[in-house]
Formats: sequence, C-alpha cells, structure tokens
Amino acid sequence: MSDDENTIATHWKSRVALALFMLAITFVGVVLLWVEPITAAASWYYWIATAIIFAITNILYGIYLRQKDLSNEGTNIWQDIFIWVGLLLAFYVLHLVIHEGIIGRIEGGIVILNTLGLGVFCSGVLMDLIFVLVGITIFIFAICMAVLTKYMAIVIIVIGLI
Repeated sequence: MSDDENTIATHWKSRVALALFMLAITFVGVVLLWVEPITAAASWYYWIATAIIFAITNILYGIYLRQKDLSNEGTNIWQDIFIWVGLLLAFYVLHLVIHEGIIGRIEGGIVILNTLGLGVFCSGVLMDLIFVLVGITIFIFAICMAVLTKYMAIVIIVIGLI
C-alpha cells in the first residue's frame, strides 16, 4: 500500500471512529433524558460535558486535518472555535430557560439535541462531511424524541384511564 493510500485509509478510520464516538455519546444522552431517577441537573451537566467533548474533538480533528492538508481551503481554527463558543452560549441561555421553568426537562433535551446537531452540522460544513452526517443523525434523534414524547403522553393517559 502506498503512502497516499495509507493516509486515506487512516483518515477514513479516524472519521468513522470519531463519528461513532459522537453518536454513542449522543445516544446515551437521549437515554438519560428518559430515565426518571436522573435529576434535571445531572442531565444538564451531561449535555454540557457532551458539548465540551464535541467542541474539543472537533477542534482537535480540525487541527489534524489542517496538518495533513485534508481540510477545506479557506477554513481556519477560529471558525471552529467560534462555532463551539456560540453553541456553549446557546446552552447557557437554554439552561436559564429550563431553570426558570419556562420549558421542561424533556422539551429542553429536544432543544439541546437540535442545538448540538446544528453545531456539529455547521462544523461539518466548514470542516468535514462526516460531521454533516453526524449532525443530521442528531437531528433524527431529536425528531424521534419529539415523536416519542407525543405518543408517550397518549399512552400514559390511556393507562391512567384504565
């Protein structure tokens, strides 16, 4: 195998591994939102930690791509940093909305998933297509949560009436 083929194979392995890692963390967060003993504060801290992990991994991956000359032309590290700082600020605003009781924990979780998906999606537009796919998958998780929340309420009402 030539050096170019080896570089491409390593690049694809790192892309897939990072995407699977991000999706696994997101899926665990979705499951934690539905576990009742987990308090809203614990769920909130999990999502903040997830956003920070995503930010660090995306920024480090962007540095890796730039070192290997595999990144999009015209992108720089500051664009990645601004995306993730903006995402963390959006999480803070969402925390205030949840803390004040304007929206509930499950609804806040859906908004968090959308915000996280948007951050990953935007990072993918600037950096690497794999993040676009991860962002779309996170959006699908949010849609599933919204639909599940809708029908879960109907099931609970029917069971309560019986």
